[in-house]
Amino acid sequence: MPYRYYLAILLLGFALACGGSESNSSSSSAVTSVEGVLDFDSVDDALEKARANASSPTSGNVFLTNVDSGEITTVAFSGNTFGANVAPGDYEIFARRNDDVQLRSYLPSVSRDQDNEIELDINSTAAAALIDSVDDYDMRSIEVIRQFASEEQSNASDNVMYMLLLMKKEVKDRAAAGGNIQEIVDDYPDTDAVVAGVRTVGAGLIAHLGDVEYDGVVVNSDNIDLSGFSLSGVDISFPVPTTSEKIVVMQVAADYTSSAVTVLDALSGNLQKRNFNTYPISDVTIDVYGRHVYPIGRFFADFVEKRDVDNLGVNLFGRSVSTLDSDETDSLNPHALIFASSSQALLTRYGSGIQWIVNPSSAGSFKVAEVDLSAYDSDTVPEFSQGVFTENKYFVAAQRLTSFLPSDNAYLAVIDTDGNEVDTGMAAAGSNLLGIELPTRNPGKVLVHEASGNILVQCVGQYGASWNGSNRVFNGGIVSVDPTTYEATILVDDDGGADESTDVLTGGGSYGGLISDVALVSASKGYLVTYSGWQSNGLRSFNPVTGVVGDVIEGFDGVNISAIAADSAGQLFVGGGAQIKILDTTTDTVTKTVELDLNVSNLKVLSY
Repeated sequence: MPYRYYLAILLLGFALACGGSESNSSSSSAVTSVEGVLDFDSVDDALEKARANASSPTSGNVFLTNVDSGEITTVAFSGNTFGANVAPGDYEIFARRNDDVQLRSYLPSVSRDQDNEIELDINSTAAAALIDSVDDYDMRSIEVIRQFASEEQSNASDNVMYMLLLMKKEVKDRAAAGGNIQEIVDDYPDTDAVVAGVRTVGAGLIAHLGDVEYDGVVVNSDNIDLSGFSLSGVDISFPVPTTSEKIVVMQVAADYTSSAVTVLDALSGNLQKRNFNTYPISDVTIDVYGRHVYPIGRFFADFVEKRDVDNLGVNLFGRSVSTLDSDETDSLNPHALIFASSSQALLTRYGSGIQWIVNPSSAGSFKVAEVDLSAYDSDTVPEFSQGVFTENKYFVAAQRLTSFLPSDNAYLAVIDTDGNEVDTGMAAAGSNLLGIELPTRNPGKVLVHEASGNILVQCVGQYGASWNGSNRVFNGGIVSVDPTTYEATILVDDDGGADESTDVLTGGGSYGGLISDVALVSASKGYLVTYSGWQSNGLRSFNPVTGVVGDVIEGFDGVNISAIAADSAGQLFVGGGAQIKILDTTTDTVTKTVELDLNVSNLKVLSY
């Protein structure tokens, strides 16, 4: 049996808040007061973290999120009671416990004009963890399952609730693969502890999924026999749902006076949006999450916007959100949003040692917390640029430059979701840094190899430059980092371990240049870009497990490559100049060339 914790949130008396006439990004202008209490288990204080501070009013780790608008409201506490003002609508409730399990459930129909008295009781660690592990659950469906459990199985145990949620997950997963309910139900064990509840609630669940026509007969819960987990031989198949995948392209004018966003359909390679959101500056990049595009204005711009991929003309924030505090006057050059979820991300600020934890769903409460990582460089500006979120932690790479040159080995700082730095125990001897020292310098792209779970960090080493007399130094490569043990090893070395320094500013190293970009298309195949000189790049395949690097791909030697990205179908999109070439990675041949108006500066794959 899972160890029991109890969350009881009693929501009382929805009424018009005093003076409440402001809109909260909802479809209604009314504001409604939500009041309630937290009921603690008698044997522990599992929700002390959610309450945060019982002795005085405070904002704890309990949030209400409007299902339609995405607006997030943090509730305020005094003792065990809490309150918040929200717009009418449907809400998700989030509460983080002391053991860091985040409980989620659904609060429907918050209304100004009617009283709602809803008692939410989740007493299963396993069920809570399962809900939290699946970001794209429709919480309305979860609520249907919960209601069936309470109505049809009044004494539903932890195990029954867990099995119902698991069944819902399997329905979703197998539907995506063209599976059927027959297979799902047949796989469940016939155990006395769960069979009755799952049979009863399963019938209601199938009814909720809707009628399905089979051989001209409408099949639903009324004519399906769930006894013994049998569907009477009827195969109820699901169509594979459509998933949209877009390639979002950040472009810059040849004279660097402007920039714009273009969108391609990944499957066909056809242009869907051309030159949207033209900015009168060149230093703009993009990040993506869900169906949203986040333009980021970098040096001397310092802003973030949020736009729907199908409606790029509308900034959903309503304004460009500043990435500067009120007392910061110099540009701090924001570089990337590293997403943990739709409601939390880490914003890297390249020109500052202070990084931000932000809420990318809310312009009004964008900055949530800050993380001081100034210690990673002697000048307090460690040049944090890119990173990933995995194993419930942010891994953020510090370039550690001095006068634009990488003077120290790179580091990955590790940050938890509360904004605290994690001590990895992997720093160099005598160092007071808590992160992971990498055996390479000047990190660029950071990504996760899904098959192994390891983090891959692409490091350039040192670019040579005639204007300052600096040599080209091959102390880069691709590093593999275990996100659990924090061990870092070189997977691809750019010069076989020599750390070669040369004043020749073209070619060099083991692969004809510095390693300047990377993308993964499968568990066993990725691509890397080499930088031989200005607008002279090469494209090679490599094995992300063994580190073996292939020859230069035909047609991609000495060409301009500014960005690469791979979609879920295994296509590689190679941007260079004002065009994108789409590569079939099974044959390493170009299937299509897309001509653009402006030069490609960045590529992101957006799936929803």
